Amino acid sequence: MDQAEQPGRASAGSLAGKVALITGVGQNIGLATARVLAERGAAVAVSDVDAELARRVAEELSTVGSARARPADVRDRAAVQGLVDWVVGAFGHIDILVNNAGRTSIGPVLEMSEADWDLELDVSLKGAFLASQAAARAMVAQGSGGRIVCLASTAAESARVGGASHCAAKAGVAMLVKVMALELAPHGITVNAVAPGLVPHEAERTSTEYREAFRQMIPLGRLGRPTDVAQAIGFLVSDQAAFVNGAILPVDGGFLAGRPLPPQDS
Repeated sequence: MDQAEQPGRASAGSLAGKVALITGVGQNIGLATARVLAERGAAVAVSDVDAELARRVAEELSTVGSARARPADVRDRAAVQGLVDWVVGAFGHIDILVNNAGRTSIGPVLEMSEADWDLELDVSLKGAFLASQAAARAMVAQGSGGRIVCLASTAAESARVGGASHCAAKAGVAMLVKVMALELAPHGITVNAVAPGLVPHEAERTSTEYREAFRQMIPLGRLGRPTDVAQAIGFLVSDQAAFVNGAILPVDGGFLAGRPLPPQDS
């Protein structure tokens, strides 16, 4: 029976009875997503390479619902497998994976180090693959389908100076999502991605000038907020998106639609 047709389901958008794993949960989009999913009734497993950050998030979420934390480096296959095994053991099953873990390296092509390149590709792309593979295997074994959402970016389609590793990693994520959507659909698992525009956070490395220039290219006239992206993820992991698969959903205020130029006529 299709998940959306199961009897006794909660109201539209509810995640009651679901177990969600979110990687890279320490701040910004990951933290906002954890809050949204917990508020909608999901039991939430949060993970971050920073164990203390993950613990604090789980403690906060415990005031809303069931939440536990476990640190993991998504670049490490054994650590990722251990994380998924822990989720299944602690909660009984896993229904949702949100691949939010990522690291951004900024630098000109002529100057970027191999270490910076590897860091971003390993965390954002390899990490998404390893976590998705481990979670999907668990979902297939359960036989009840599931939802996987990755974090792509407008940078996957719109190149920017200094973004060689970032644009490459996110373009890779977008295509990985499409391949996984094809392969995992027969198991009732949907795979999608959100593609945020610029969503500033406390550790923002971009300059004020860059952020203002970016804002001026957004038709809605403002930069993104973590909750903008979290709400979109909340939709993609819900039964409301049961027939959405292989989609890259821009959450960018219209940035990818074009440039808000003045009228052409004088």
